[in-house]
Amino acid sequence: MPLPLSARDPEVAQLTGQGLTNTEIAEPLFISRSTVETHQEHIREKLHLSSRYEVKA
Repeated sequence: MPLPLSARDPEVAQLTGQGLTNTEIAEPLFISRSTVETHQEHIREKLHLSSRYEVKA
């Protein structure tokens, strides 16, 4: 059973899918770049993906 995404994960995934850098994602969400990286790691783990390019797809 897949783990549920947090409330912030879909926002990060959407911006990642637009091809934005972690810094560009962090600014409108008012979070740090390292927090973006953590969300991206969680997204990949929860959805069983191996790269940010798969998140984009």
